[in-house]
Amino acid sequence: MDALTLAQMLCSRLCHDLITPIGAISSGFEILEDCDEEDRAKLMDLTRRSAETASRRLTFYRAAFGYSLASQHSTFLSIKQLMEGFLTPIKIHLEWHSLEALDQNKQFNQQLTSWGRLLMNIVLTGAEGMPYGGEIQITSTQKNPCFKINFKGSFVKVRPEIMQILKQNSQEETVQTPLVIQVTFVKLLAKQLQVNLVPDQINNEEFQIQVVAQQAKNDAFSSTNHHY
Repeated sequence: MDALTLAQMLCSRLCHDLITPIGAISSGFEILEDCDEEDRAKLMDLTRRSAETASRRLTFYRAAFGYSLASQHSTFLSIKQLMEGFLTPIKIHLEWHSLEALDQNKQFNQQLTSWGRLLMNIVLTGAEGMPYGGEIQITSTQKNPCFKINFKGSFVKVRPEIMQILKQNSQEETVQTPLVIQVTFVKLLAKQLQVNLVPDQINNEEFQIQVVAQQAKNDAFSSTNHHY
């Protein structure tokens, strides 16, 4: 996929995700004057929540897709907070512990902005396959480095075309469709950090993506049958 097509599809995707909350705000103000006192209070609450959702998404997208925002990725805790702000309105709970140890690990903190951007986009990709919400668990080890991101919930499933791109190597041609633009961007971020992505559809209620350094790829593939 060429750079221009990637940029166009990413812009279209971001606009699509923001239409719903921003449209709700606009519609709310249009009918506000015709409401009685009780309905006006309910409408104002809905408008407020829509505005909050739009603000959280914009903050998350700026950090996840922006060119360079080191202040947004100052620590792994700040990255977690950005994720939580995005996930809470769509009823997804985030579990991610031992963040202080990650901040002290030179393998991570020297490229913290890149790691933050990659992890946020992986979370965004997996969240698309969680229609009823659920839980995302991020665990890490101090070697290689390695992250494991587990997506848990009712009917958690990654689309076949997304799974195919997660599994393929960087030399394979990517089909240019809006459905795969997010995972295509994830693969580019992984390539920049010289890491591999190892997906595993564990069952209908759990999906996992491992992030491993390229030299640890074989070890990760051998462990995909072990469910965490």
